[in-house]
Amino acid sequence: MFRSYFYVLICMAVGSYSQSASLVDQLRAKYHLFPDQEALCEQFERKLSQHITNDPICRVYFGAIKAVSAKFPFNPYTKLKRFNEGKTQIEKAVKGAPNSMEVRFIRFTIQSESPSMLGYQQNVESDRDFILAHVEDLKDNNLKHFICSYMIKSDRCTDTQKQTLSGYLAELE
Repeated sequence: MFRSYFYVLICMAVGSYSQSASLVDQLRAKYHLFPDQEALCEQFERKLSQHITNDPICRVYFGAIKAVSAKFPFNPYTKLKRFNEGKTQIEKAVKGAPNSMEVRFIRFTIQSESPSMLGYQQNVESDRDFILAHVEDLKDNNLKHFICSYMIKSDRCTDTQKQTLSGYLAELE
């Protein structure tokens, strides 16, 4: 009895992980599209709302989508409310996984692109430095490519840092 119960739990955990991993792969592939596609934001926000409680990666993407989609409503109050909801989710994800490269990277992207009047840029340098210090050690080549590609285009990195990141990309090819 105990073995069959344990087996069911393991299968549920593996199934949940593979669904979550597949969802994260989809998010990475479409992340650059979110700022311009409201329907895509809504679609992934619905999907992610089921996963945010126990997965910091899903939570940070959920927060990022909320923050990015704040540009779509017309009402300024609604815009600010959505942005702040996203910011809260991002910070919860960082608190839950402070050493996660992907969580810190997503916060970096949102803070880098946020208007300074929103006051959400205080971790840009520390996140950038964390990413640059650890990106070489990433085992997930898709994630490494995703991060390096964005960082090279970012105006938050120096030319020297961009050259280093380009070198990491070259190693992947």
